[in-house]
Amino acid sequence: MVLVVLGISACIALLLAARFQRIISGPILHLAKTAKFVSDKGDFSVRAVKRSQDELGFLTECFNEMLSQIEERETALQHARDELEEKAKQLQNELLARKQVDRDLRKSEERFRDLFDHAPDMYIILDSGGIIKDFNEWGLHALGYEREDVIDKPLGQIGRASCRERV
Repeated sequence: MVLVVLGISACIALLLAARFQRIISGPILHLAKTAKFVSDKGDFSVRAVKRSQDELGFLTECFNEMLSQIEERETALQHARDELEEKAKQLQNELLARKQVDRDLRKSEERFRDLFDHAPDMYIILDSGGIIKDFNEWGLHALGYEREDVIDKPLGQIGRASCRERV
């Protein structure tokens, strides 16, 4: 009789333990599965199902709130990343355009310099005070000067006394 009562008591205890284990372990396992899914897939829109109003329910609410905050930050980061990528593309396009303008400007300056230096006339570039800023090669050769002899000098000091009036 004692063995029968002990056996029945053990069966009841085993059934109660299994029931309590499902009540306690079920929500925890559900939270663990949700956390695993979120970490594996990176999908922060998933939420755990709240099954009770006890401590495990509170833990589920906190977990879901944490996921909401992470999702908001992830969305903001993605938006900022997209904006940065767009700005980087714009800057790259602007840089390419500036490089093209620089190449065109260099070509134009080379053409100007070639025309300026090889023109069969004397060309002088002066600032507003009459100071020589540039002198073409033909003019330098005609007067017998080197560029360093005339640059940043007043125009009136250039040329021999006999040809100053002509200059």
